[in-house]
Amino acid sequence: SVSKTNLLSHRHRSRTVLLADSGGYQIQTGTIPFKGPETTRRMLRWMEQNGDYSMVLDFPTGGISRGAMSKHRQRLEAEGHDLAGMNVLNGLGLDYNASLKQTCINNDLMVQEREPGATKLLNVLQGRNEAESKHWYEAVKHYPFEGWSLAGSHQTSFAMTLNRIFDMANDGLLQEAQWLHVLGISKLWSAGVLSVLQRCIRER
Repeated sequence: SVSKTNLLSHRHRSRTVLLADSGGYQIQTGTIPFKGPETTRRMLRWMEQNGDYSMVLDFPTGGISRGAMSKHRQRLEAEGHDLAGMNVLNGLGLDYNASLKQTCINNDLMVQEREPGATKLLNVLQGRNEAESKHWYEAVKHYPFEGWSLAGSHQTSFAMTLNRIFDMANDGLLQEAQWLHVLGISKLWSAGVLSVLQRCIRER
């Protein structure tokens, strides 16, 4: 039998597009242990070897209600990151700020250590509501990535998704994006809505 690795290495890159995920959800659920920069580098190297477009290693906000961020919050605080101070400024909760802080740490490493031209990185937007989504966008929009991936409640709240797309357009970032991806969508009705949105963006 042919392994998945062999299939990826022998695919015809000029005829296919492979979108690689970074494994943030798997880290949050414990499927992949997180060992700080070591894990971020490992994910980056794998995506560079296999993906045409790849999502940065974000820490999803969706697991906050399940307590999935508590151990990472405690680790970040032990490392000296002032999550309480961040929370004083934005009022969005310690676990939300832990998700954002770890994502930004990962983003910084990927900017510094990525191999130019190996894969195009997508800036991931998280958020369970409009306030979190807007704050997250403002915190990560400066990263020099090639596109965007909308995660969290963006998959079900199209008002929130549209607000971020308007923000991107107003900031001149949508015009530069090479790829726009919405995570967690596999239903026919959403495909119709997103297809209309895609046409509108292309005609803009």
